[in-house]
Amino acid sequence: MRNIYILIFCVMTGVAAQAQNLAERDLQGEWKLVSYKDPQATIDAIKGTFVLDADYKEDLTPEDIIEDERNYGILAKQYKVAVITFARNTVTQVIGNETYTGTFTLENSNNVSVITVTTDSGEEEDPAEISIKDNMLYITSDDDMELVYKKK
Repeated sequence: MRNIYILIFCVMTGVAAQAQNLAERDLQGEWKLVSYKDPQATIDAIKGTFVLDADYKEDLTPEDIIEDERNYGILAKQYKVAVITFARNTVTQVIGNETYTGTFTLENSNNVSVITVTTDSGEEEDPAEISIKDNMLYITSDDDMELVYKKK
């Protein structure tokens, strides 16, 4: 019986250790985009390649597929050099030739961290869930878009 309690304790401790509340200091530094995924496609930002989702493609005309392949091909090239940098409460994202800057806030609730970015023009972006697992930064939006970064 004692072994069962020890096992339960170990499992619960492991679960608690995996759940995290991020702090500003956890994000600091430069992160390289590794992958991007949305309901239509997955981009491998390291290789600069993409794959359209098979179920998504079923509903497209041949012309739509050509257009989406062109657009995701452009994104894949831009994402190959994409980075995001956190410095104190500021964030800078470089995608292709474009640079986006702003400030961010973090909110933690029930072991879930949410980031909200306000651009330099004052526009508040939709909040997104943010986490770090195995030295990878995950940003997931409510519309099923996920960006994965690796610390440089």
